[in-house]
Amino acid sequence: MTDLKPGEQRLFAYPTAFTTLPEYTAHRGQAVVIVRPLQEGKEYDLDPDAPDPMYRIKASDGWEADAWESELQPIEGATP
Repeated sequence: MTDLKPGEQRLFAYPTAFTTLPEYTAHRGQAVVIVRPLQEGKEYDLDPDAPDPMYRIKASDGWEADAWESELQPIEGATP
């Protein structure tokens, strides 16, 4: 687990198996910016079997959503 920082760019690696959220699917593979971490217990519940924090993200087209840390992969050559 890492501590992603607001302003960092990451690749939105939304799983291909998930197709019920069309906006998420449409942004799969795109660079997004970390807006802020979400508050555990207030904005999401942490799964004790897979402790993966969530973050608010924003795409270049203005779309904002919430994503698990595991869905936010480093972009080669991007500044952390």
